[in-house]
Amino acid sequence: EGVQEADAVFFLGYHARTGDSDGVGNETILGREIVEIRMNGAPVGESEINAAVCGQFGAPVVFASGADLYENELRQTLPDVEFGLTKYALDRWTARCLPPGRSHANIRVAAQRAVERAVDGEFSPYTLSGPIALSVTFSSTAEALMAALVPGSTRETPRTVTYTAANAVDAWKGFFAVLLLGWSATDEVYG
Repeated sequence: EGVQEADAVFFLGYHARTGDSDGVGNETILGREIVEIRMNGAPVGESEINAAVCGQFGAPVVFASGADLYENELRQTLPDVEFGLTKYALDRWTARCLPPGRSHANIRVAAQRAVERAVDGEFSPYTLSGPIALSVTFSSTAEALMAALVPGSTRETPRTVTYTAANAVDAWKGFFAVLLLGWSATDEVYG
């Protein structure tokens, strides 16, 4: 995982989750195959999943950067994170980017604050008590049918598959297998 010995975590250049807002680059893990991902019933993106994995190892997320709508999403889970604003999202494909110098300054200032606050012990890891259920709603039933072949997964609806494990790391490992097997059933023409 790479975070076993980290004191703090930065999420640099992240983006909004699938289908939530007009966030630029909004997708979660794969792309058009995924309609929605939920963790313990709540819609999530990559940030929340990664924060839970990091949290299991005691590493708090202290800094993130990206667009304004991504910041709004992230603060629902990590309200105290330092944020370096780089752009204003207009839709999935369009953003009003800040000039590079301003983006760099925003990142530098927020990152420095994050490190100072982390040294002062102002952040706590994002942790969830088990079991952890990760669910994916695919765009097609074929993807869900294939994904449900992963041992330990459950097909909840014709397009939704859930993988549950005792902790965030094991849930992510099993869920990633669900996603990849589901993705293997994607048809480029019919979905």
